[in-house]
Amino acid sequence: MQPLLYCPALGLCLVLTGGWAHALLCIAAMLCLQLAVGAPFLMTNPGAYLARAFGGPGDLQHAWSVNWRFLPEDIFQKRSFTVGLQVMNVFLLAWFAQTRWIPGGFLSRSIRRWTTTGLLDDSTVIAMWFTCNFVGVACLRTVHFQFLVWYFHSIPFLAWYALQPDRHKGWPWVLRCILVVAITLGVELPYLITGHGLVRGPDGRQWESPGVPKASGSLLLQAVHWLLLLLLALRCSGSQAAEAQVEKSKVS
Repeated sequence: MQPLLYCPALGLCLVLTGGWAHALLCIAAMLCLQLAVGAPFLMTNPGAYLARAFGGPGDLQHAWSVNWRFLPEDIFQKRSFTVGLQVMNVFLLAWFAQTRWIPGGFLSRSIRRWTTTGLLDDSTVIAMWFTCNFVGVACLRTVHFQFLVWYFHSIPFLAWYALQPDRHKGWPWVLRCILVVAITLGVELPYLITGHGLVRGPDGRQWESPGVPKASGSLLLQAVHWLLLLLLALRCSGSQAAEAQVEKSKVS
């Protein structure tokens, strides 16, 4: 499931650097490869494969939720809560695309070209991919312990990128280093703050288990997640939209 979180940014990069023809060709190649890999399962039980192979609904227990442990379980289980997070995910991605990733926004010519040749700045591409993945993680209905590997490596980069170091000396630079460390620790510490909680086994039995996420840890994680998203959204003067310049663009 985790690679799917990068797909919006990947598709946008393909369109901006090669146009829609190039993007659709690459997407078709990826779909063909996925169909070839999944062919044995599709021929045996296509319904089960499509429902579960890409991270479909499972037994998402409130007790193991690192990010929403502080919520009452009845709210956590509501369908409207899941839909609200999905809507938030789409809204945030659309906002970043409009204001940070697409030069000129959705109505610009850069996003409507059928064929083009161009080059995106390296740091912009990395920021697009990491931000897209981070938005997806922040809006997940539940994050379990193992999900930390999905994005822990991107947090220092995103924090440094969001804080815009314009100088590499003096107190402003030192303060940014301290803030990057604080944000990184703020993301990783909640995965270490555990206690006892009631969990449920596959057979429906329940028991008290150690190593369960705590409400205080999930509150900290949410606070740091949304703080970092806010810093990325407010990133001024060097916004991604200004940096995402497609060079040598040519319509054929």
